[in-house]
Amino acid sequence: MSERHPDWCYLARCTASEQSGAHRGQPAIVENVVLSLYSDAANPSVVLVEIRAGTGILAARVAYAVGRTLTALAKQANSGGAR
Repeated sequence: MSERHPDWCYLARCTASEQSGAHRGQPAIVENVVLSLYSDAANPSVVLVEIRAGTGILAARVAYAVGRTLTALAKQANSGGAR
């Protein structure tokens, strides 16, 4: 972690400042589903997975790819964001 940002933080999507905003990782985009690592600026050591989806219904192949991506991001989040 740098002085202000975790190593995984993708500065183009980061809104973190001192104690507000959020660190966001580089997004993985599967069709219209965007997945990335996320943590509050106030507590950057707690790494979560953020999901943004335009629909609640996914084709089977998209759901499979989203599931695999979620699994990979969850493993990375559980290790504190380390790759």
